[in-house]
This record gives sequence, structure tokens and C-alpha cells, in this order.
Amino acid sequence: MGLSAVWAGARRRPTMLIAIDRVASRLEIALEFGATHTIDASKEDVDSVLFKMTDAVGVTHTFDTAASPVVGSGAIESSAKRGKVVICGVASP
Repeated sequence: MGLSAVWAGARRRPTMLIAIDRVASRLEIALEFGATHTIDASKEDVDSVLFKMTDAVGVTHTFDTAASPVVGSGAIESSAKRGKVVICGVASP
């Protein structure tokens, strides 16, 4: 689902489209699908990298396709003021 979100987002030709994953092969595919940047969550602190990339403003549009409470919280926390967050799926209780 995440790669579908990258592909759809790339159709809008954003200045920056950041794909985040823990699997390097999926990040490579995300670049092929139109991501302009990637973050390997297994190697980098995602929040720190996002805030550096956005000059501490935060992300304007966030799509969480992981269905993980931790990822969902991160999507909200990394969002810019008045940013939009879409959470696709809910983790089972």
C-alpha cells in the first residue's frame, strides 16, 4: 500500500516526496515510483531527518500505510502546523 501512495503522490509532482521504510529494496522501488527522497527507518531517526529536510517546519502531507501505532504517532508528530495526516489502516488491538 505504501508504494501505491508514493506512486499516486508522484503524479502531483511535489517538490519533495519522502518515502520511509525499514526495507532497503522497498526504498529503491519508491525512488523508481517517484519518491524524491528516502529515509531508512532501521538506520536513521526519522523525526530528526524529517525536521532537517523541512527546515524544522514539518511535513505538510503525511500518509501512514504501516498500520502501526508507533508509525501513526510519528506521522502526527512530524506533521507541520495545519498539516494533513492520512492513516490508512488500523493496528489490531
